[in-house]
Amino acid sequence: MSNDTRDVLAALEAGKADFMGYEFLVARGVIVPRPVTEVMIRACLSLLDVDGNHTFVDVGCGTGLIGIVLAHKFRSSRVVCLDISEDCVRLTQRNIERHELGSRVSVRQSDMFAAVQDLAGQIDVVVSSPPFISTGRLAKDRAYLLDLEPRAAFDAGPFGISMHQRLVKDSKTVMRANGGWLVVEVGEGQHEQMQRLLQRAGGYGQVTEFRERTDQFVGCVAARLM
Repeated sequence: MSNDTRDVLAALEAGKADFMGYEFLVARGVIVPRPVTEVMIRACLSLLDVDGNHTFVDVGCGTGLIGIVLAHKFRSSRVVCLDISEDCVRLTQRNIERHELGSRVSVRQSDMFAAVQDLAGQIDVVVSSPPFISTGRLAKDRAYLLDLEPRAAFDAGPFGISMHQRLVKDSKTVMRANGGWLVVEVGEGQHEQMQRLLQRAGGYGQVTEFRERTDQFVGCVAARLM
C-alpha cells in the first residue's frame, strides 16, 4: 500500500482531513484533499489583493476546499463552487456550513460553467484543480489511486489535459474582460502543454507559472484575460 493510499484510507475512516490548517469533511465518492493543492491558494495570494472584493468560481470543487480556503483568506470576496457530481455538491454544502461561510460561499451542480451564466462577465477568478492524469497511467503506475477514490477525479483523457482544454476555452466566456484570472493546477510536464493551449485559444496575456516539487510534482498556471 502506497503512502498516499494510507493517507486517503485514514482520512476516509476518520471522515475528515486537514488542508492548510482547516478541517474538511470527506466521504467516499469524493477525492480526499492533498497538501499539494496548497499551490493553488498560494498562487491566488500572490496574484490578487487580499483585501479586494473578488468573485471566485471553483470548477470541480470536490470537497469545496479551494473555494472555502479562498473565502477564509479573501474575507471581502464571494465564491461559487461548481461540480457535476451530486456527491461533491452535497459534501461541499456540508463543508460550507461547517465553516460558517454560507453568506459568501455557495455551491451549484454544474457541468463547467452552465450554472453560472448569470455571472457571465462578473467573475474575477476561475480556479480549478482538475483531473490531470492520463487514462493510460491510471491503468499502470497510478492505478492505486482508483482503489478508494472516483475515476472522474483523476482521469483526464489520453493526454491528461481534457479538462484543461475545456477550462482554457470556456473560462473566456464568463470571466471579466481586461483582468480576469484563470488559475489551474497541473501535473508534471503540463506547464508547456498549458502554454500551448493558452496561445492557441488567444485572448490571454500575462501567464505566470508556479512549480513545486513534493512527493508528487504539482504546480499551477495562471493566465490573465486581456
